[in-house]
Amino acid sequence: YGAKFGDEPLVVRQARARWGLERLASEHEFMQYLSSEGLCVPAPLTSKEGATFVVVDGRAFAVYRWCRGERFERGNLSHARSGGRALARYHQLAARYPRTVVSAEDDFRKGFLAAAARTLDGFEQPVEAPDPELVAMCGYLRARLATLVGRMQGLDYEALPVLTIHGDFRRANLLVGGDEVSAVLDFDRCRLEARVLDVAMGVSSLARGADKREFLDTGLARAFVSAYIEEGGLNEKELEALPVLVEARVALSAMTRAERFADVDPAELQKRKRKLAKYTDRLRWLETNDEWRKAVRGE
Repeated sequence: YGAKFGDEPLVVRQARARWGLERLASEHEFMQYLSSEGLCVPAPLTSKEGATFVVVDGRAFAVYRWCRGERFERGNLSHARSGGRALARYHQLAARYPRTVVSAEDDFRKGFLAAAARTLDGFEQPVEAPDPELVAMCGYLRARLATLVGRMQGLDYEALPVLTIHGDFRRANLLVGGDEVSAVLDFDRCRLEARVLDVAMGVSSLARGADKREFLDTGLARAFVSAYIEEGGLNEKELEALPVLVEARVALSAMTRAERFADVDPAELQKRKRKLAKYTDRLRWLETNDEWRKAVRGE
């Protein structure tokens, strides 16, 4: 809900306390730290009693500062560069944060490998009367997963620099003013994790070009990652991990869809099949196009 305090615009929002109120308080404290360091984020206001949220009928509500800006434009090269710089600046602040944001999530590699194990063990045919197209997609997903599992296991993941990542760094969570990112929104997924995972998320969203037939635009990917490196830097292990994480995130989304075909009517089956097709098509694109890998590695 929109609100005002004097001339200051505010937002009243039901806070997503998916990991409990301790996590929510920890997240709010982190956002206030970022705001105090000059990053434009929708920091929650603090009551006279020192609280940043109130619980009403079991639901947590908070009042956040309003952030001004326009929508991040898909396919805009200047916006992609600005996104890279903004993420690097955010990471610099997060690296200096003296506390840890509470989170119950496993690290990404552990979660990916567990999901892959379930998928590889869990189905040969996802429905009783298999749809040939669906079975072919699931067969491709299984084969691709086998390759990605080996690559994920081969990463020296524990050696990657860790900090409180944003966790959902995509176009929908960025506002721009002119050609620069003016605000970073939505910290519901922030957590302690390898910082390069944020960069992989940024590639998957900010490097989407105007041509929707192509999953990623090589020029946008190079602009985003190069701007990040110029502002903050990535080490050799992170550059090695980056393309693997981009593919693994798409595969994880595909795995989630592949588990949703039991006991559905024909119309729902076709709807879910289209969603799975979107992610398997993206996996095929990533597998068969090498230029994007060179772009994100700075080659």
